Amino acid sequence: MLIDFVLKNYLSFYDEKVFSMLCPSNVETSRGTIAFADKHYSSLSAIYGANASGKTNLINAMGFFRYMVLNSYSDDNILSEIYRQRFLFATDNATISMEITIKVGENIYRYGFDINTAAETIDNEWLFVRQSGATRESYCFKRYDGDILCNSKIFKARKKDIESTRNNTLFLTKAALDNEPTAKAIKDWFEHSFNIISGMLADTIMYTANKYMNDEAMSKAIRYFMQNADFGIGDIRVEEQTQKVRTEQGKVEEQKVLSIETLHTSDNGNVYMPLATESLGTQKIFALLGPWIDSLMNGKTLVVDEYGAGIHTHLAKQMLELWQSPINNGGQLIITTHDTNLLRKDLLRRDQIWFAEKDKTGATDLYSLLEYKIDQARTVRGDASFGKDYLAGKYGAIPYFGNINKFIADYDKEEN
Repeated sequence: MLIDFVLKNYLSFYDEKVFSMLCPSNVETSRGTIAFADKHYSSLSAIYGANASGKTNLINAMGFFRYMVLNSYSDDNILSEIYRQRFLFATDNATISMEITIKVGENIYRYGFDINTAAETIDNEWLFVRQSGATRESYCFKRYDGDILCNSKIFKARKKDIESTRNNTLFLTKAALDNEPTAKAIKDWFEHSFNIISGMLADTIMYTANKYMNDEAMSKAIRYFMQNADFGIGDIRVEEQTQKVRTEQGKVEEQKVLSIETLHTSDNGNVYMPLATESLGTQKIFALLGPWIDSLMNGKTLVVDEYGAGIHTHLAKQMLELWQSPINNGGQLIITTHDTNLLRKDLLRRDQIWFAEKDKTGATDLYSLLEYKIDQARTVRGDASFGKDYLAGKYGAIPYFGNINKFIADYDKEEN
């Protein structure tokens, strides 16, 4: 479970910003929350903002963090040209800083690192744990200016593994590869329980198809949803087929591919159609259902960029309702979206609604609707018309084109 994510000086984020799934103590937690120890955490959050406001940059930062944890040891060029990833409008800070707090098993871990973008090195890295039943956290390891100090009572790293850690490699990644139990558990969480979908429809379709073909519970849930989503689909067939392809060298080879077909019925009979002939929205729904249902069933954290694009708003709302329902087994969903029809109090609480907005320096601000102040004294009421008020500009984070009539008149003059 993701608790919060902190970033500084990455892409359009300059000052430190915090994205949190922790529910404030003063909000209603009976719906859409996950209880652990003495706190509640949100099962769903939606991030709004104008185009180029920084929403996707937040998702990219999470993806970069995940890639670093999984690949910093195997990818020797992982920090090459990292200087381009910092906030480029500033010249006074060459350090990218990120930190994540997650629940793995019954423990809560706070893990982060600082990257010196000029030297392309990891200067600082830290891991703290609050173990089950403990009231405060303990350090697992601390890495400052290249020196690594481990708490041998709870983090069993060998001296030779510490000494052989490269300055462009995360010590956590190295320790996980050396089978240190805590590091391995955290790395496994990033690999198997923290998934990000950002525009790669073909890859996600294959993920869902494999789940459909190899997991009976998943195939039943995917089939049931597609049959009841008013697509006119009666069944889904996924089969592995062999096809011949010609390589760049001109050699003909056989490859295994998955064939995905949907069953349609008319007065003239039944016919299976390739999924590729379905509407783009139908393909997107099928693609999403694999990671969607997997995360719901198995308590994983799923991040989806540009949710709702190509999907009818009513269906998009119903899919989100699954995360607030009893069938959610501890899963979390984080989305970016432009669909203001989802901004409604019967679907999202104020702490579940986030906004990204750039200031005059080009830096992204990130804030929740719960903490937004209409003026110095008033916050947003829980029964406000979220979508209507957002479009009216009351919460910021909307696009501003200027005078569209003047643009039309000026453009018309140039054309004539």
